[in-house]
Formats: sequence, structure tokens, C-alpha cells
Amino acid sequence: MRTLDIKYYALIDAIAEQGSVKAAAASLSLTQPAISHRMREMERRLAVTLFERRGHHIHLTPAAHRLLTTAREIIPKLMTAERDAVALAKSSVPSIKWGVDAHDSITRIVCCNLNLIPSPIDIRRVTNGELTQSLLEGDSDVALLNEPPQQRGIMNRLLFTDTLVAVVPATSPLAERDYVMPDDVAAQPYITYSSRRQAGYEFDLFFHPADVSPGTIKIIESVELILQVISKSQEGVTILSSWEASTVAHDKSLAIRRLQDTTIDIPWYLSHLESLADDGPLREIEQAFKKMPILTS
Repeated sequence: MRTLDIKYYALIDAIAEQGSVKAAAASLSLTQPAISHRMREMERRLAVTLFERRGHHIHLTPAAHRLLTTAREIIPKLMTAERDAVALAKSSVPSIKWGVDAHDSITRIVCCNLNLIPSPIDIRRVTNGELTQSLLEGDSDVALLNEPPQQRGIMNRLLFTDTLVAVVPATSPLAERDYVMPDDVAAQPYITYSSRRQAGYEFDLFFHPADVSPGTIKIIESVELILQVISKSQEGVTILSSWEASTVAHDKSLAIRRLQDTTIDIPWYLSHLESLADDGPLREIEQAFKKMPILTS
């Protein structure tokens, strides 16, 4: 059996939509004899009856309806693919694939400062914990990392170093203090983006020295959502890099507080493919981040 060309699927869609050979021919900019010939050819190729004439109208058989379902699935996809192909062919500047994991506050910063970055940017969401692998495999071109890979083919540029801070509900008693203590945070529902307890972070340097651990831990793999949950519910506490907390400094329903008796410094690197080392847009991206006051330590 020969596979039907896409023009036959377009034909069956037109007949179902228009209800007659004449109207279908007009919608496809074809003559009526051409439409009739294609109808017969479809039935000949498949060796089944697809069309039934009832007066001046054409009706589809159950077999034709099965083809119609597929036609209405694939035709829009093909049209979209063609438009995308034309757009890509006309683009003189290739897109930079920016990989983003749980630290998705970065998307707000990138999108709000696209006027500083002349190159097109594709934001690629990556599963938390797999951003480095995405960069190594070429699925992402650029990423913001605090533990960059030391591997041939990847370059790492230190952008800034910030500190971990606590974000608490504005209505919480913790918001009335200049800093939060481990016991206070541990007594609240603790919301974090990863269950992995990394050396050099809050579990290692804030909770552990005080011999406490949060009684309730909730995992939300999105910093943006964590901040929204605390803001809307007025419950829970999170500890984040200060640049991430600063993205919601304007939100009066949240308060940002220092950690008691400890300063946990976190370096952030712009990691990218070595092939982009001399890329003008990448330098623009780097300068845009370095100029942003919320990213300074």
C-alpha cells in the first residue's frame, strides 16, 4: 500500500469542512475535476471507500473520519514547522540557549534586561541537578552556576559573590528581627529547591553547627514558586542567595533577613561553551549581569 501524500490529507479536511466538491475545490484553489481525481486516487491507493455522495453533498465514511483525525493533527504541526523554518532561515544571529534549573529567578532578570542583550536568547528549562550535564552535552550554551564544571570545552567567568539570606513572611515574628537563628528557622516549615545537602551551604554551615534540623521540609524545584508560596500563604521560611531574594525585595509581603553569626558566601559563574568565548552577545550578557546592583555582594 502506498502512503498518502499530505495533499490528500488536506483534501479530506477540506471536504469535511466544506461539504461539497465545489466548495472544497475553491478552498484549495483547485478545479472540481482535480478534486474528483484526487478523491478517486485516494480510494484507489487505500482500496477502501472514503466518500459517499448524497445529493450535492459529500459525506465521509468511518474510514475517512479516521484519516480526518490524523489530518487535523498533522496539518497544523506542519504549518508551524514551516513557519519556524522560514523564521530561522531569515535569522542572521543564532540563538543562545540559556539553561535554567531551579534558580529560575534568573529568567525574570534576563527577560527584564533583554534591551541590554542584543542577541536572541532561548530559555531552556533543565531538571534541577542536571544543568551542568546539559551544558556538557551541548543542550545548553550558557548557564549561571555556583559549582561550574572544570572541563575542556567549557569556560567559567566569575560574575559575583553573594551570601545566603533567609526569606520569611512579613507577618512572621522573624521579620521583626535583624537576623534569624537556626532554632527559629528549624521550627518553621522549611521550603527549599533541593533535598541534596551540599557542603558549604545552609545545612552544613547554619543548621549543623547549632545541632538542629528543620522538622518539616518541603521541596519545590523552583525558586520563583518558593517565593510565591511564602508570599501568598505567609507561612514557611527559605534560605537563598541574596541575589535571588533581592528579586522580590519590592514585595511587602516578604522580609529578607541575615543569618545569625555566619556569613555563607556563594560564588556565581557564567559558564558557557568555549566556542562562544569571543561571541559579542555573550560579552554583552556578562556586562549586563555585572552592572546589575542586585547581583553585587
